[in-house]
Amino acid sequence: MFEKTKKWLTGNPDLAFAMLLACCVYGYFAITNEYFMTGRTTFAIMERFAVLGLVGLALTLCIIAGEIDLSIGSNAALAAVIVVRFTDSLGAPTALLIAVLISTSIGIIQGYFIAYLRIRAIVLTVGTLMLLRGVALFVAEEKTVMLTDFRIPDFITKYFYYFSPASILVILVFMLVGFFMSYTRYGREIYAIGGARKEALASGIDLKRPMIIVFAISGFCAGLGGVIIGLRSGTAQALG
Repeated sequence: MFEKTKKWLTGNPDLAFAMLLACCVYGYFAITNEYFMTGRTTFAIMERFAVLGLVGLALTLCIIAGEIDLSIGSNAALAAVIVVRFTDSLGAPTALLIAVLISTSIGIIQGYFIAYLRIRAIVLTVGTLMLLRGVALFVAEEKTVMLTDFRIPDFITKYFYYFSPASILVILVFMLVGFFMSYTRYGREIYAIGGARKEALASGIDLKRPMIIVFAISGFCAGLGGVIIGLRSGTAQALG
């Protein structure tokens, strides 16, 4: 197991450096601040990771594919507004599912236009950013929406050692995406179109499928992040 891990890290120097840097930063603060290496601090770090990690994952996948998604913030805000607005009437599972499906569908539509119409992602996603902000304002009726039943936020922030249900879910998402990118044909296609797009197209790789998959995952991550923010705080606003 150790030899396999060593070989894997050797083949991924950027990842190895990032992991080493993260360990050094954590170690520095743990040594210089006696209150840092505690269960509460670790829990707080994981709670921030639950949202920022999803944003980072979405952006990383787009960058790997040679594109960028600037609409993640507005997509997340829309998802947060939807889940908070409709949880009381439809129930949390249904509202969560609707919010994530809408965010993922938005990602699929963006990927479709980028791939089929050859629109630059930075141009399209800036437009989508502004459009989704307006849609979120409409759904929220230009005000802050709030839950009336706060049992759900209490559950979302419940302690499981150093983790909460939200951070555990995000860790599972990371593992699934990592497996998808490393061990499936579609993941390798995403690497191919980002590393050498002309060569990948010349070798027979279709640009449409990997581009739609990338932006679908980006939309899913944005929606899930927005849902976590909304349910964890019990409030949401379109301009948040």
